[in-house]
Amino acid sequence: MSDEDSKSWVGDLAHETFGAVLSFYDKNPTIASIGFLLLLGSLPLYLLLKFAANMRRLDNEAVISKLKLQYEFADSSKKTMDVAADKVEAPNTTTTTTGG
Repeated sequence: MSDEDSKSWVGDLAHETFGAVLSFYDKNPTIASIGFLLLLGSLPLYLLLKFAANMRRLDNEAVISKLKLQYEFADSSKKTMDVAADKVEAPNTTTTTTGG
């Protein structure tokens, strides 16, 4: 498909769409204007929703990576605490010498 064919295809589609809207506009201007605005607004709306979905995906990936880092940090600090607990010596007696 050459550049010339794609331009004529898009031009034909735009011409037919505009012609259909104008012919319907004579019969019912309110519905035709709403339809025309919806037709013109669908592409920007699609792009906006696609952008929002991409941002949501990126945000979810960032949250998951931060959660993994937090779990890794918790695991490493738990191992450090276990090692420190092993080094602590038990007391010789459990009774006190003062008091009664």
